[in-house]
Amino acid sequence: MSEFIQFIHKSNGVVATYPAHYADHPVFGFDLEVFDPSEYEVDKVDLEDHNIPVDQRGQLVAVPLDELLKEELIDLAEREGLDTSGTKAELIERIADNAKEI
Repeated sequence: MSEFIQFIHKSNGVVATYPAHYADHPVFGFDLEVFDPSEYEVDKVDLEDHNIPVDQRGQLVAVPLDELLKEELIDLAEREGLDTSGTKAELIERIADNAKEI
């Protein structure tokens, strides 16, 4: 029986669970990367947002932490109950460390 793991689609940021061997698939394996939640902010896409393609509505979408603005990182740290002071790099490290503990 195949082990299932979470992947992120590089092309659109959608997080999905597939058999581990999909990473080596010659056709769509190029678009998959093993998902490490400590490196991304994950949010569920709004089902009713008509600006989002239908196939992405209701999907988990991940954004790399280093692509977020400092204000967005502060909001994320605040939601996680973390200290919101420091540089962008310190905030990313704090958020990533917290995600690894969960």
